[in-house]
Amino acid sequence: MSLHVVAIASCIEAFSRACFKILIDGDDSPYLERAKNFRDLTFDFELTKALSRKEITFGDLVSHNVGVSSADQIIKHFNTLFEGDTGYRNFKDSLSTVREFIEPPEEAIMDASDKYEVEYGELIVNDANQLICDIQDIFSARHIAAHEANFKLVTVDQLRRWFESAMTFATATHEIIEQKLRPGASRAAFGSSVQALQNSGTLYFKIGDLWRGLVEKWEIEWRIDETNIEKLWATIKDSEEAFAVYLEKEIAIHYQRVGMITGNGYRHLEAKIQKILLESKVDYLKRLKAEV
Repeated sequence: MSLHVVAIASCIEAFSRACFKILIDGDDSPYLERAKNFRDLTFDFELTKALSRKEITFGDLVSHNVGVSSADQIIKHFNTLFEGDTGYRNFKDSLSTVREFIEPPEEAIMDASDKYEVEYGELIVNDANQLICDIQDIFSARHIAAHEANFKLVTVDQLRRWFESAMTFATATHEIIEQKLRPGASRAAFGSSVQALQNSGTLYFKIGDLWRGLVEKWEIEWRIDETNIEKLWATIKDSEEAFAVYLEKEIAIHYQRVGMITGNGYRHLEAKIQKILLESKVDYLKRLKAEV
């Protein structure tokens, strides 16, 4: 039984690290700067932040350098990240008040309507104090089991309760993070896959805006006349059409790679590849615009 306690505690640790990583690595995340307030980091924050992210993300680095071997440590780190949020609640209060997300109707998802008001259901956690006590008890029992080899430490009923508490903790924490990073985003496979593709549409609009800004900049800097501006736009159009073909071919590679999957899976895959390549295009155009 005690070995199960060790496993549950390890799962909570890994889950907590994953949560910190997600919060820190989010697009335009406010939690990145707040992470430097963690007191148990063992690396130079500013120096490491400047390093390349080619192999691991900054969230990976931070989350694996903070202690998560007790409920107090986990709560402290979430509080550090959440402090400064609009309508700030500490992590314990967030656990006490977080409610189940109710999936929006399909028409609201397909229309990408901002008029739909997000709905929430029942509280996920009945007693946050007891939940936190259970999480701490899991870590305490894990310590005894690991260091004293006491394998008769817990009963079956106690193990079942701790497992349920760990699941409740994970469910509630995941929902808290979703509501912070992706408020209103669908949790279901269909809705999330459609919304992922809609987010790609936002990147297309951003690319269009960047091109317009670049042409205006070049028109002034290079004193381009109206005739040549038209030719420039025609060339840009050709470039964008070629990029669209390239994007389509790249997506086709991954369709071939995965074989038969669900329609939701295809949409998620397409959105993922689009996001990677469109963001690289956005970065490229931003660099051009920044050039003097």
